[in-house]
Amino acid sequence: LYCTSQSTHILQVIDALISDGTASEELMLAALVHDLGKVSLLKNDPARTATYTCGLLAVGEPGAGLAQCMLQWSCDDLAWSRLKTWLPPAVAWLVRYHSIPLSTCAPFMDAQDREYAERYLAPFRMCDIYSKSPFARPRRRLEDYRPIIEKYLPPHIVF
Repeated sequence: LYCTSQSTHILQVIDALISDGTASEELMLAALVHDLGKVSLLKNDPARTATYTCGLLAVGEPGAGLAQCMLQWSCDDLAWSRLKTWLPPAVAWLVRYHSIPLSTCAPFMDAQDREYAERYLAPFRMCDIYSKSPFARPRRRLEDYRPIIEKYLPPHIVF
């Protein structure tokens, strides 16, 4: 994260989404929760089989969908598995697949995956990757986004 905290990274992503004009509530929600799996691993979560990478291990039929492929169990899957019950489907998909190697996985996407990749993953990934900086100080506070979290997530989630 280029010497920044996870909360700073979240706010940098949101600032970038706002600057790009792509800051829908769904993308801001994704920004707020997309790396919770990484945070959980840093806190010695018992799911030690999760990794920080998201590689393609086995493929399904081309066009059959990412759900038909086997990807390496990653921190993205960890967050998705804990949050999917409460997140809108597109946001849950984005949390799960925001780190996939897109060029390798694209042939296996179905129509829904392609729609989510174009509508959500493309703008999100640009902001997630290119907003990381020790010099870009967020203009907003994390508390400013509490209403989004409270709208979608329960008060307590077992991670």
